[in-house]
Amino acid sequence: GALAEQKKFFGYNASFRYPLHGGIQVLPDALAARLKPGQLCTGARVRAVDLREKIALIDGLGEVKYEKLVNTLPLVDFLDLAGPLPAAVRAARKKLRYNTVYNLNIGVKRANMSEKHWVYFPEKKYPFYRVGYTSNFSKGMAPKGCSSLYIEVARRGGLPVDIPTLENEILRGLRSSGVLKDSDKLATKAWLPIRCGYVVYDFDRPPSVNAIFGHLGKIGVESIGRYGGWKYSFMEETILDGKRCAERLLGISAGPGSTSTAELKPLK
Repeated sequence: GALAEQKKFFGYNASFRYPLHGGIQVLPDALAARLKPGQLCTGARVRAVDLREKIALIDGLGEVKYEKLVNTLPLVDFLDLAGPLPAAVRAARKKLRYNTVYNLNIGVKRANMSEKHWVYFPEKKYPFYRVGYTSNFSKGMAPKGCSSLYIEVARRGGLPVDIPTLENEILRGLRSSGVLKDSDKLATKAWLPIRCGYVVYDFDRPPSVNAIFGHLGKIGVESIGRYGGWKYSFMEETILDGKRCAERLLGISAGPGSTSTAELKPLK
């Protein structure tokens, strides 16, 4: 595809839908709007989970007794705050590896900076591997006359990173690559690091996650999603993970024909 003109589009996201306003946040907001008031509690940090007594210690809620537990935290974080765990599970946890994504978002006082949605940079001379133009996803993602971009840098999980130095390196790379012009002015910038950005699929991962999930399944714990399932996935698959998990907990069969293909419509 890099050497010849292609008419075929590759990948699961060769075409996609995106909200006109509010960014992708409107997707979880729409799902949450279907719940009754008080059913969902956010911003409450989990401090510890007693797997034997089935009690979670949560900021603002105290000790919460559970029958079934669904985890969507990064698997390594959940295992670090939950216990007791068998020695084999603790050993498996130590073998889980990940990369951290340092995501710099910037607003630039220039419209129509590119016709692309995102561009990859494999060259070693650039500190980032991807630059995306969120204002090309939707015009509502930037004020008139401006563009919004995200720039992603990956580092091995656990390694210290000097953010101010990295930011300067990114801006230099954006200028040398032509993404930014010398005359461009930044309207805003914001760092959004993702500590467990990408799971490392090495030879230790399959036996480790099998040992961990095998034990969690025996004690009534589900660990799902991109982070809880310790896998590479995308939003659609993660939403389906939650749906399938709910069906399992409710004892609903998810056999052929059980998945609706009807168009999702907004609540009235």
